[in-house]
Amino acid sequence: MISINVHQMVNAAEIMRTDETLFKKDELAAFQTMVKNVFYPAASDFLAHRESCKQHSWLNWDLAQMTSILSIGILCDDQDMINEAILYFKYGVGNGCIDNAVPFLHQDPDGHGMLGQGQESGRDQGHATLCVSLMGAFCQMAYNIGEDLFAYDGNKVLAMAEYTAKYNLWKDFDDTSSTSDEKFVYRKKDFPYTYYENCSWQCPELSSQEKNDKSRGEIRPCWALIYNHYKTKGLDAYYTKQFMDGMGVEGGGGHYGSTSGGFDQLGFGTLMYTRE
Repeated sequence: MISINVHQMVNAAEIMRTDETLFKKDELAAFQTMVKNVFYPAASDFLAHRESCKQHSWLNWDLAQMTSILSIGILCDDQDMINEAILYFKYGVGNGCIDNAVPFLHQDPDGHGMLGQGQESGRDQGHATLCVSLMGAFCQMAYNIGEDLFAYDGNKVLAMAEYTAKYNLWKDFDDTSSTSDEKFVYRKKDFPYTYYENCSWQCPELSSQEKNDKSRGEIRPCWALIYNHYKTKGLDAYYTKQFMDGMGVEGGGGHYGSTSGGFDQLGFGTLMYTRE
């Protein structure tokens, strides 16, 4: 958990660094030293996955480390750190590798392209939506420095977002008092899903770690980033758009609950990413 919000803090420093009245050179240097010496080693060591079961960790655990490392590498102009994070996305041993993050692709039975079953889809939807949030932040940082991971491996990131958005799509965003199946646009029994497991857990069905689906429909401010990126490429993010529109204007930290989940993403995506 040491890494989960690091990228937000470091991104703020990256914005401030251009104005010495906000961030003096010695202050910036001290901050860079701190994040390199305190946060980077913890994140890098985690991603090594020295345990025998390389995919023991859930996807959001890896993504937290990856966003931390990439943001620090960018702030500190450290190409080795940047490479470490991006190469892990492409070839890593854990679930942060995109092929493990999206282990199964399904043709959408309703005809809207591919749906990517996320590595935490079978755990619970609170974590499945968190993965969309962290994946979006990671890919956006990479895109800002010229590495298009959104498009990597046939737009797998989009497929994951679409699968997650579709399953969590409320019929009425003003009526979220119950997470019973009839409150959602798509029925669980009709949803494409492939069983998966590893050495420490089994996921025989959607949200099988939280069988009553109590976190289904989780509201996170993460959809505007995904939708607007693919919109600029002329690609349809059908279910992502529906969830984004259902939420309305995205708020930020604290607007979606007082617990830690309300602060796991920066938010404000409508303001930052909307494109004509």
